[in-house]
Amino acid sequence: MADCPPFLKPRLRLFLSADIVGSTSLKQTRMNVGAYDRHARQGPHWFSAIQGFYFEATQAFISEWTSRRDASANGERLYGEPPVFWKSVGDEVLFTKILTDYQQLATTLHCWIEAAVRMRTFLKAENPALDVKCTAWTAGFPFLNREVVLGNLKNGGDQIEDYYIASGELLNEYYRGKGGKPVSIDYIGPSIDTGFRITSFSSGRKMVLSIDAVYLLSMTNFDGEIARIDLRYEGSFPLKGVIGGAGYPIFWINMGAQDSLGVKEDRLKDERPCNREDIKEYCDAFYREHAHFLFRPFIRDDPNHIVSLRPVWYDDYHEKLIKNFLRSPPEYNNDDGEQATEPASSLTRSEIEEFVSEIVMRCGASRMPVKPDH
Repeated sequence: MADCPPFLKPRLRLFLSADIVGSTSLKQTRMNVGAYDRHARQGPHWFSAIQGFYFEATQAFISEWTSRRDASANGERLYGEPPVFWKSVGDEVLFTKILTDYQQLATTLHCWIEAAVRMRTFLKAENPALDVKCTAWTAGFPFLNREVVLGNLKNGGDQIEDYYIASGELLNEYYRGKGGKPVSIDYIGPSIDTGFRITSFSSGRKMVLSIDAVYLLSMTNFDGEIARIDLRYEGSFPLKGVIGGAGYPIFWINMGAQDSLGVKEDRLKDERPCNREDIKEYCDAFYREHAHFLFRPFIRDDPNHIVSLRPVWYDDYHEKLIKNFLRSPPEYNNDDGEQATEPASSLTRSEIEEFVSEIVMRCGASRMPVKPDH
């Protein structure tokens, strides 16, 4: 890891989404000319609610996280690096945070839940028909997911011959804190796709979590400074393009007020939060069943060594990524050791077959889609 470029350092990121419920209907309502004239300086009557939501979400979340971290006797370990705004997509705002300790998931979720209360209060004041729904998921980098730089890849008009190298160099500068012009970073990969898929199951009452986030919570001891987070199980549902169409589990956190109708209905049906040990056993079985698509999330430098275990093939794969990036074009070599006219892929065909065979043998998987682009 000493020679590992900063952007290839294994990282586990938490992603948090907040989306306005009812905004489409609000924007499509019949235009009230008088109301529009009164707010002409701000634009349409719905604009102030959505614009204010962006500000309120950011301010509520960051301030809640900062105040809790500052008040914590173990702030550095339990809270780690601060969350940052990722991007907005329509009426949805997204944040991300690097997890350096698996317990940071729970502490950050508590901050997010409190922030969601403030978001909801703001939206209800703007229009009683509005609400907010939240979703949370995690994604591991640089495998199965990748960071990409948008824009500012290179000054001047020179042709970029290798976008992976150019993007990696900018990301290295960003992580070293030596970047010149600001860069816009996006995140792509199967975990990101899954995160956006499960948002369709979220509602004003239900904050849905990915299976990886659920797994990390099942490993967390809720004592002392970390308050308990209860999870409920909705069932498993096929998600388009996710784990080959097999059922994906939907776990959720109750975001409804204690006096809400939904909570009272739960009491009538005697529906209770899931037992933590049952959740842990379910996650273990899920990862075994779908080992050819995903693996347990890990934090390589986890100080507690609770979630630091990596797949048996991961370190070899990671070493290939590092070596391939550190080779300066045209120093890529083909399988025969001769200089290639085009950059070689991260892994040769024989190496890919070797890794797949090992994974199949050790994981009992029928197939493992390992096809790295670099």
